Amino acid sequence: MRATRTQEMRPYVIVYLDPFSSPRNIKLVIENVGRTPAWGLSFDCDQPLGAGIPGWDLRERSSLFSSGLDFLAPGQKMELFFGPLVAASEESVVRKWQITLTYAHQCGEEPHRETQTLDLDAFAGIMVG
Repeated sequence: MRATRTQEMRPYVIVYLDPFSSPRNIKLVIENVGRTPAWGLSFDCDQPLGAGIPGWDLRERSSLFSSGLDFLAPGQKMELFFGPLVAASEESVVRKWQITLTYAHQCGEEPHRETQTLDLDAFAGIMVG
């Protein structure tokens, strides 16, 4: 029972691609869908992060990837430009990334470390560019 309550009360940070909220661009969204704040967030990605712009890499352009984020409140989300929708449909564009998130719970427990996959192919046939 206590373990279940602990799981319910922890922060839970997700990272996902949103090609639907903008008619021309894809957004990278970082959101805390948990019930408590996430502290000391850090992000690591397996390859250049961005869709379709030569030389564009969010890891170099956003301080989130170089410095991390001190705090993300429950329900809070951050949206970053990921790339143009038209370019994302090109065959030569990288289509899949692994992002590892590390963040702490306010109780001082061991940090949560999770790897999530961003996959443009999940939107194949439904993205309108």
